[in-house]
Amino acid sequence: MNESGFYLVSFEISGVEVPLFGANRAAKGPKASIIIGPNGSGKSRVLSLLVDEFESLSRLLENEKNSQHSELKILEHRVGSVLQNEIDFGSVGREIDSKIEYFMDGDLWGVVRSGRDLWVTKNNKKMIVSQLPIPDKLLAVAHLPVDRFRFSLNDSDDFYSYLGLRQSSNMTTTGALEKKVILSLLRLVEKGKGAKLLRTWLPELGLDQPVVVEIDVFSKHFYGISSYDEFVGLIEERVAGVRGRARGLNEDSAEEIREKIKRFWPLWAEFLPLINQAALRDSKKSTIIELEVGVNGIDGFEKYAHIDEFIDLGRRLRVFRRYDLFLYKKNKKVKFTDLSSGEQQVIGTITRLLENLGTTSLVVIDEPEVSLHPAWQKLYVPRLLETLEDYPNSHVVIATHSHFLVSDVSPDKGSLTVASGGDAPEFSTFDGEVYGRSAENILYRVFGIGAVGNFYVERDLSKALKMLSGVEDVCHDELVSIHQRLLLVDGQDNEPLKEIVDEIGAYLEGARSD
Repeated sequence: MNESGFYLVSFEISGVEVPLFGANRAAKGPKASIIIGPNGSGKSRVLSLLVDEFESLSRLLENEKNSQHSELKILEHRVGSVLQNEIDFGSVGREIDSKIEYFMDGDLWGVVRSGRDLWVTKNNKKMIVSQLPIPDKLLAVAHLPVDRFRFSLNDSDDFYSYLGLRQSSNMTTTGALEKKVILSLLRLVEKGKGAKLLRTWLPELGLDQPVVVEIDVFSKHFYGISSYDEFVGLIEERVAGVRGRARGLNEDSAEEIREKIKRFWPLWAEFLPLINQAALRDSKKSTIIELEVGVNGIDGFEKYAHIDEFIDLGRRLRVFRRYDLFLYKKNKKVKFTDLSSGEQQVIGTITRLLENLGTTSLVVIDEPEVSLHPAWQKLYVPRLLETLEDYPNSHVVIATHSHFLVSDVSPDKGSLTVASGGDAPEFSTFDGEVYGRSAENILYRVFGIGAVGNFYVERDLSKALKMLSGVEDVCHDELVSIHQRLLLVDGQDNEPLKEIVDEIGAYLEGARSD
């Protein structure tokens, strides 16, 4: 086991097993696993359950660290005693709720949960629970207004970050997303990590540098203020005016506002000279400040930190009326909210993803193909892995029903799992190499969409006939798979096809009887 970094091998939740990477096969660097299947096959559901399981692990381990008499310590003692009896990792003698296996820095870790009890192994040897390493960041990305992931108000220190479209448990707005993208972009650039986004993704979208942030300062009165007390008075007057002068501010609100002002005042004093230089348009009511963001940083602000906090606090305190994001498209400056939904999605997702990544990260993305042109879908996974090269201990698990998304997945850094619809969810490793598979092949092999004359349909027919005629040895599992695929082929008016499918079915039925 010479692998370094982190990646999931498989997980099993509520009796449903999802294979991803096989042991000893993944190369170094970031990795992507794609779960593909039709609507209703359970792929989005298992992603949300995977997120829930890792959240639970994180809480249990954190509780163990913070409490000398935690339930986990008691459990650990019991598990240590029980495991002396050589319990098989795959069967702990009770009903298993979940089982997860993953590589972490060359070691294969396994954790089984049954109720509130945990069993842990390292390279198939029993370990105590507190020794289990987990990723330091868990990120959930969704591209629909309604998704299955738990909503959270993200903090940079949180283990779990929700990066979907919802701004609360049940609300989503494009404007709120734009504000998050702006702040994430500024933080990335400030840390010197924005180049991958600007160099890798903008050209693919037909967009050019620089990216521009425009800030609208509410009142020119702020420029002439020289004392802190005068500054506080002006801000409180503006906030009170917005909320209604008759009602005024309650004590809690006033205290909260003054705390923000204390943080904002030194930033205002530091940035004011540069703000005066960066003013783009001036009017009687307001001043527009323009910040140009490129791979080398923010033009004119390279030596200044906390510009994201400066802008965010300024908006909350109503020093700034608004701040907007613009990009160049065919030499024209276009507002972020006027871009196509696909362009907004890619820029928003990658910006926020890069900002929240940790040293070791598990990232789950649900249906990234939403709003993306087929050409962008084909490039999505290769470009994503290229973007994550600076984060080699990252594993991205993607749920999709797009056959375009899997056609260029590198075999050494990518895996493909097929989700089958039906009464119960079923997941299996794709039979064959992933890289270079045509859309026609994926449509037939995964979704059962094909017709007589399709190369892959003809190949299945030939393979089945050779088995039935004795030219080749019968591989029962392969014949079952071929039969299932051929049942979905539209051949109602093709009597020879129907006869072959019936013959395969009769053979399999006879084999079951024997």
